[in-house]
Amino acid sequence: MFNTQNFLNIMSEILEEEVTNLDFQLDEENWSSISVVSCLAEFDDKFNILVNGDSLAKCENVQDVYNLLESTNG
Repeated sequence: MFNTQNFLNIMSEILEEEVTNLDFQLDEENWSSISVVSCLAEFDDKFNILVNGDSLAKCENVQDVYNLLESTNG
């Protein structure tokens, strides 16, 4: 089920940092190609949502990722 808390938990796991809000910034230290691929797999597995990898890689913060998921989920 896609909800904010589940999403933040998944992002925390992938980024290996505690993500407690949508303002969390993504940078070269925590947002690598491996992180993007991990997100793609987790979002498909947990939420049954397929997002565009290029769009996901361009996200600058967790809010951008959340918005992308919401817009893709329709």
